[in-house]
Amino acid sequence: MINKARYIKTLQELIRIPSLSGNEDTIGNFIFEDLEAYGFAPEKDEVGNIYLELGKGRRSLMLNAHMDTVPPEGYKGDPYSGLIKSNKIIGLGSSDCKAGVAAMMELVKSITGFDGKLILAFTVSEESVLKGAKYTKGSMYAAERYKADACIVLEPTMYDGIPAISGGCRGRMILELKVRGKSTHSSRPHTGKNAITESVKLIDHLKEHDLMTGHYFGEELPETLSIVGISAGAKATNIIPGECDVVVDYRTLPGRTEVVNKIKKAIEDSGVKTEIGIPYFSPGYFLPEDTPTLKMLEESVRNSFRRKPRLMIALGRADSEYFYRNGTPAIVYGPGENLQCHKPGEYALISGAIKCTKSIGRFIQEYLSKK
Repeated sequence: MINKARYIKTLQELIRIPSLSGNEDTIGNFIFEDLEAYGFAPEKDEVGNIYLELGKGRRSLMLNAHMDTVPPEGYKGDPYSGLIKSNKIIGLGSSDCKAGVAAMMELVKSITGFDGKLILAFTVSEESVLKGAKYTKGSMYAAERYKADACIVLEPTMYDGIPAISGGCRGRMILELKVRGKSTHSSRPHTGKNAITESVKLIDHLKEHDLMTGHYFGEELPETLSIVGISAGAKATNIIPGECDVVVDYRTLPGRTEVVNKIKKAIEDSGVKTEIGIPYFSPGYFLPEDTPTLKMLEESVRNSFRRKPRLMIALGRADSEYFYRNGTPAIVYGPGENLQCHKPGEYALISGAIKCTKSIGRFIQEYLSKK
């Protein structure tokens, strides 16, 4: 039985611990010591992830949530207040992803009687990357350490207290493009080639080229291409720039690995002289709608909320992809409010978070007891 008061208190305490990405030691120690105080035997790895294993049996299930947050931006008051106003718990990371962390901590204290192995992974560096390490994300270490039969990543999937389940995520590609023009005096632009103008031509071409739309779980899912950075190299206002650097964030349909070669071909076909860099590409993934684990979780959520949850593909990249790549079917479902992520005044809704946590508890017992 979920202890509502204890869950709320734990979430408040987590919010009040600053845990900017790359600085998770304090919150990690809090989680470690809290689990120890309840008689558990957590472990910590070389990058600061906290793990806990419970039970034995034929089946194994992993729960994962990240401990880090983005920096506070735009807050008028204390971003770490943990203040309760009506049905809201307010503070940086309340939804992304400390509501999920608190749920995992509450579940191991509340759920009994399952026949299988339950693995908890509280991970670092979801919001940034690890520097000088073997892998760039804490969840990659967890995915390598454990190959469970299923995984739930407790990223926020509540929408004003209404549940959704993500059975995958879009891919993400970062393109770093250096567009070449020809520098000249700005009074004689016809004697050169403006790299900024060439960049606009390239961007327009890319937006019209091979952006696909798919359909998953009965919903339309588009690819998107966004210009997230642009800078020209001219050092004076009377010089037509000969170079322009463009950074593109390209969100692809899940599993579309051939897009790397296609985007390179599209750039070549634009006729714009461009040097292409792709420092990051993660192709995303999706689970078929009839995946047994997905259907079982859907039923657990329906029983807790008395309504059918929305099935969807996460628009952003999710750490669940790393577990999926290592052979573990991974689902994103968690108690935070999705549309509160990275917003000033971030909050989690208490009622939705409690129902979500209960539904995960119901799923754990059914999944780990199913013969």
